[in-house]
Amino acid sequence: MKTILRALSTALSMLILLSSVSVFSVAESGIENLKAQSSELIDSSVKFTDVNASSWYKSYVDYVATHELMNGMTPDTFGPNLSLTRAMFVQILANFSGVNTENRNVSTPFTDVPSGKWYSAAVSWASENYIVNGTSPIEFSPEDNIQRQQMCVMLIRFADQKGIEIKKATENKSFKDDNRIQAYAKEAVDICKAAGIVDGMSEDSFAPRDSATRAQIAAIIFRFCQNTGFLGAAGIPDESETPDDSIEPEYPDVEFDKYNFDENPLVNNDLSNYSVLPSFDIDKTGFIRKGTKLSDLDGKTLMFYTGDNNPAWSYRGEHGESIDEWIWFEQLRTVLGLNIKYTIKQHQAAIDASLQDMNAGKQCDIIYTNHVAYPSSLCISRSLDNLINMNRLGASPGVCSNAIELAKWGKGNRVIAPIGNVDVLWYNQLLTQELGLSDPHRLWEEGRWNWQSFSDYLNSVPEKDNNGERLVAFAQWYKNASYIWPSTNGIQNICIDNRAERPTIINNWEEAETYEAWEFITGVCNNINYSVNSYDYQGLYNGTTLMTATMYNQTYRDCGNYNRVQINWVPYPKSMNEQGRDICQWRGYAMMLPKRTVNPENVYAALKFMELWATRFTESIFDGLYISECYNFNYKQRKQYFDFVTNNMVFALPMNDFIDTNIRDDTKFFECFMGNAVFNVREEADKAATMLQDYILQCMKYGQ
Repeated sequence: MKTILRALSTALSMLILLSSVSVFSVAESGIENLKAQSSELIDSSVKFTDVNASSWYKSYVDYVATHELMNGMTPDTFGPNLSLTRAMFVQILANFSGVNTENRNVSTPFTDVPSGKWYSAAVSWASENYIVNGTSPIEFSPEDNIQRQQMCVMLIRFADQKGIEIKKATENKSFKDDNRIQAYAKEAVDICKAAGIVDGMSEDSFAPRDSATRAQIAAIIFRFCQNTGFLGAAGIPDESETPDDSIEPEYPDVEFDKYNFDENPLVNNDLSNYSVLPSFDIDKTGFIRKGTKLSDLDGKTLMFYTGDNNPAWSYRGEHGESIDEWIWFEQLRTVLGLNIKYTIKQHQAAIDASLQDMNAGKQCDIIYTNHVAYPSSLCISRSLDNLINMNRLGASPGVCSNAIELAKWGKGNRVIAPIGNVDVLWYNQLLTQELGLSDPHRLWEEGRWNWQSFSDYLNSVPEKDNNGERLVAFAQWYKNASYIWPSTNGIQNICIDNRAERPTIINNWEEAETYEAWEFITGVCNNINYSVNSYDYQGLYNGTTLMTATMYNQTYRDCGNYNRVQINWVPYPKSMNEQGRDICQWRGYAMMLPKRTVNPENVYAALKFMELWATRFTESIFDGLYISECYNFNYKQRKQYFDFVTNNMVFALPMNDFIDTNIRDDTKFFECFMGNAVFNVREEADKAATMLQDYILQCMKYGQ
């Protein structure tokens, strides 16, 4: 029976390989042609009926099918669990190299590989280039299943023949059956293990003489590309070579609705948390697979770049001291035995450094990003779908479901983020009352907060306060203004298409609603005491600025004069049009897993740390609104804020502030948002539009 199955398998493979052989009739130049192929990958779960969308090997099959390194056993099936023969593997390497194997009328040194076989040309090429030596001086054994150790030998010889450097990614792991690795294969197996190209079949078994399935070969081929950069392998998650069939522990049913303020245990009480760990035990959530717990972080070292030049959040310690995010990282060593090593970088610089480390085979366990660094951060991240239990997301009270949904990348869940990390408008309510102005929050509660009442409020602000001091009516980051305000008119000028099958960006730059929003906000700012300076931004806390547009400052500060500062919030106001809506903008602070890691054993620990980070971050946000003297929100105010920001969050992309385009040099688009009435925002946006689409395409290819 085995002989019949092998013969059938070989015959089917021969038909598929023969049908595709002309694709590779490009000799050595085929390598460059393959590199130049579209970065979009075939969805193998659509192409092949036996590749499940949730299978561990799906992404690898996507890759080998896209680059035509492996074809189906039939037009509709891939045969992921079938074993691969030696002839098949050599044909894959020939395909890999771009060798012309059309001419089967070639001789080989092996008596069992005569001229005319579908694999004759590939075996002849492999023999001539010292990639194969045969199972004996005169035999190749083409129909034998390829052993794992043989596969390693052929890969390393192939790399030597092509002059490809294989980088060491981790320490060589020992297995109990290493003594079964034959002498001729030991060096090649060690290189492949240290490079992360192959792993054991279990914790203590490498199984060097076992055969390899087609799914496993697809994974190994990808990892080879990933390690060496051959054929541009960036773009596929660095998932396990073998499926994770571990049984998930039983968890209690979810006992709360985390988006119900009264039920979320992190936000619904008046007792602030002064401790390093969140007040809710996240070991109960079951959100991270394999039953990963905080105790599993003991002895681990996680490395990443910060994503900003300043800590993103803080909380009050037991003695009233401010414990910022970076101090918190250090405290985790004492509390959990977790060693966090981070390097301070900002925005895109952090993402660039992460990519460089991944490409250099250095440790990078987490991608830490914020709003500026999308979509490039997504491009170098991996899907979390096979690592987290989405059906347990509701049990994790600090992880933002909305953010996960907004940042879906090709329908893959990528981010772990806190709840409540948004931009709204913050204003000095006490000073507003002293000046006799309409109260924005009250206008909103009464349903009268919109573009017109926002404009009326700012235009009523005097040049100086009642003490004769200079008073800034409104401060906002001009770059933020350009991408946030169109959302109040029912449209995001640039955003992620989180419903698309493949990673996709929607470009609404030239839509009428976008231009209308830009003309509105620039018109308002051109006629008031407006500022884009950081010191005026901070003036909200000392009474010299009336309103700012941002996330409220997560790092505790002492306000200059509590008698003059009482801060409240209001949404970005809706337009006067039917599609207008009050909104808050997601700030984008999130953590992701990199596509490539030199420490696969850190993956689940990194995810548990992300859940911990998001949970403590969330708790700090709502604690801060309660205990900070500048806010001092009561229960009703905190609930109202929570209800709004969890139901009205949007995510328009700043696209890294367009730093790699001529938009900043050849147009005055951003100057339009600096309170400079000399420039017309519609005219400058028209100029920028011609440069925009190319930049979007460039961002989509980041890291490839």
